[in-house]
Amino acid sequence: MARLDFELAYADGVTTARLLSEFGEGVVEVHWSGLHELEYSPDPARNPFLRYGVNNWNREEVAVYTGLAGAFTARRRRFAIPTWDRDAAIRHLRRQDFDLVSWEYRIEADELAWPDRDQGFAVPRVSLGPAATPWQRAHEHEAALFPVRHLGELNSLTSEILRDVTGSLNVFGVGGSQSRLVDALRGEHRPTPSSVLEPGDVLVDLTVGCECGMYDSLLVIAPGDLRREWETIIAAYRGRIAEYEAAVGSLRTFEDLFAALDAVQRPLDDGPAPG
Repeated sequence: MARLDFELAYADGVTTARLLSEFGEGVVEVHWSGLHELEYSPDPARNPFLRYGVNNWNREEVAVYTGLAGAFTARRRRFAIPTWDRDAAIRHLRRQDFDLVSWEYRIEADELAWPDRDQGFAVPRVSLGPAATPWQRAHEHEAALFPVRHLGELNSLTSEILRDVTGSLNVFGVGGSQSRLVDALRGEHRPTPSSVLEPGDVLVDLTVGCECGMYDSLLVIAPGDLRREWETIIAAYRGRIAEYEAAVGSLRTFEDLFAALDAVQRPLDDGPAPG
């Protein structure tokens, strides 16, 4: 399988990129053994799962997915929806700076064929346990849209979708106002990417399968012809993955791993880290 074998297409004024993988096949294929051998710290700054969503099951490919989501939405204001376990994300991230919205983008992780996998915008499905609060029950069909100020927050949101058999993170990169995006995701009628995204905007869905029979994917949608720009991003990440795999044998500690993953995710231009 070719490395990062995206399907790129441009039709009806919209560019799409689609990547499908099972447990990182065709993404990262040389893995660091320390993910299995070392003890994980409870400190989020020193724990690869809490810092990047990377552990001994969903491995370095998760950091690649998140880095790509950041690269595709660079130079835009970012917002993200962690699907399904909304309230755990709010609790673990200790964040209240979200807007409740009526629609999220849905990917069925157990489907391989894109027409079945890509469900478009749908009413949010939220996990409610027996101890759900009255507020949680009152908003059980609403998703939380978080602002994403920097790549560290995007990594933290990615880690939150990996606590079940599968999870998805909708990442919006927009040039307009936050209120315009919120209004588009609160409408009475089911939106489409064309009704949500304005020229210059990008939507990325990052889905990770955490059990056999569930498949990882990246879906990127944007108005306009962005094929050349996206091909440049994909080519750069192919090179970064190759550099990472060449360095795996020299990694000894989690600090070494963090430095290597930061290098994979570093901004593609000379500007500041995207926020």
